[in-house]
Amino acid sequence: MKQAIYRWRRKTPGEKVFIVMNVLLLSVCAVVILYPIFYQIYNSVFLYYGVVYRYQDYSHCTRVFSLEAWRRVLLREGFWKSVFNSVARTFIGTVLSLCMTAFLAFILSCREIRWRYQMSFFWVLTFFLDAGIIPKIFYYNIIGLIPSFWVYVLPMAINALYLVLMRSYMEGLPQELNEAAVLDGAGYWKRFTKVVLPQCKPIIAAVTLFTAASLWYSWFDTLIYNRLNTDFTTLAYHYFVNSPLVTIIDFRVYNSNPGSPRICCTLGSYESVLFCMLCIPILILFFFCRKYFTPEIVSEKMKK
Repeated sequence: MKQAIYRWRRKTPGEKVFIVMNVLLLSVCAVVILYPIFYQIYNSVFLYYGVVYRYQDYSHCTRVFSLEAWRRVLLREGFWKSVFNSVARTFIGTVLSLCMTAFLAFILSCREIRWRYQMSFFWVLTFFLDAGIIPKIFYYNIIGLIPSFWVYVLPMAINALYLVLMRSYMEGLPQELNEAAVLDGAGYWKRFTKVVLPQCKPIIAAVTLFTAASLWYSWFDTLIYNRLNTDFTTLAYHYFVNSPLVTIIDFRVYNSNPGSPRICCTLGSYESVLFCMLCIPILILFFFCRKYFTPEIVSEKMKK
């Protein structure tokens, strides 16, 4: 504490003003980011209680702690199947995409590979050119991906953006260890698993987090490819598209027993429950991967 006070006194007035403004700005940003999360948690466990005279009229109600919204969402028909689809899609898709992207990036980073820049251009070209939704639907239907679970996984197997990031990171690694492995007779697979991968923890953690988040929050492909098949719906689809349907239960309750006090599960309560279930796994994954994030990813690209 004394050392901190001593260092603060030695700073110039300009440095003190910069530190104070920086702390205030970051505090405001933290409040803006964290407030919606805490509000959604509050809205999911503190529900309206009282007499409801008209549908969705809560002016005579108070907030009480209740897990009724969680209970109704968790017991909803088909909900756990959508959770299983989301978890399986995120896990299988992330592992498959990470393995294929990392190995392809290693091959494209090897200096002895001929035409590696031309192959890199081919993969980058797919990032800018897209056939569109209708040709994709026809193509996926021809090869049997619609309707199936694999339409969520196989099209995301290789991401051109992550491929470029991983290839650039591998090219910036020291080549001495790789050359020593070649002299010892190591092949591509052994060099990839024993030499390159242990040095790529920061970029692997970043790509894992980005890929898992994009797969976990994806809902548009469910709407396009598997909207009519309830066996392949996902949790994000229920939140972004299908959440208003749960209010039908409350509408029947209000008509069956009007004028009596009850706990009211609103549409906002259901959406808050789904929001918490969508955010908590990615937050846990972020804190797990955060220890691998280093400034090396940015510094290497700045040097280039």
